[in-house]
Amino acid sequence: MIAELPTSDDVAAAWHRGEFCLHYQPIVSLVNRRCVGGEALVRWQRGGELVPANEFIHHFEGTPLSGPLTYWVIERIAIDLGDWLRAGTDRLLSFNVPAEILGRGGLDLAGEKAGLTDVVDRLVVEITERSLPDQLGVDALNSFRLRAHRSKVAIDDAGLGHGNLVVLARLPLDIIKLDASVIDRIVPDGPLPEIAAQIASLAREGGTPIVAEGIEQEYQLMKLREAGVQYGQGWLFAKALPLEEFLGYFARQQ
Repeated sequence: MIAELPTSDDVAAAWHRGEFCLHYQPIVSLVNRRCVGGEALVRWQRGGELVPANEFIHHFEGTPLSGPLTYWVIERIAIDLGDWLRAGTDRLLSFNVPAEILGRGGLDLAGEKAGLTDVVDRLVVEITERSLPDQLGVDALNSFRLRAHRSKVAIDDAGLGHGNLVVLARLPLDIIKLDASVIDRIVPDGPLPEIAAQIASLAREGGTPIVAEGIEQEYQLMKLREAGVQYGQGWLFAKALPLEEFLGYFARQQ
């Protein structure tokens, strides 16, 4: 662990030095634990240590670097997993897109430039609930060309309280990702937290799949599965993995 949290200047300098990489966290079916895909997560190789995104990603959000980082992620996904995505229609790869990127141009072109248009139906664009898009972004979700080419849209960190069920219901979502902080509140002998039950009910009514993040205990998996949550990710299954380890994990779970 890095003793001192990085500053925005540290992050900008590291970006220009090319010190960032992607790891991939498996997403699995809660019914049979089969790996159905993964989430691309940015990591920083700093001074021989790997820095998790929660220690630096806020220095990208809302800054001129958020666009270049997003486009770099798309390019990296194409290099790392383009062939893997083409090998089957039953796999998905998600990545985070800052809400300010939507509707401002560039996202569609980045996907086309990276050569991902033939597998765009296997990509999931994630937008965090804490940065729910403005009307321009909502309009973009309804009409932007990647979506027209059948890419999927997910709301990330659902249940943190920054949004609400009405907002979730009006967004054109293909997937809802239930935040790990909600999963942490599940106890062995109690019901699901109210927000989790509400989101699960909303998803069932709309036929929207849910991915529960941060599953660490078997009883969490059981309660989520009983509530109709279809997919999950977390340390019960695997941490975010370097590319080759992720591909190995996926192969073993088939």
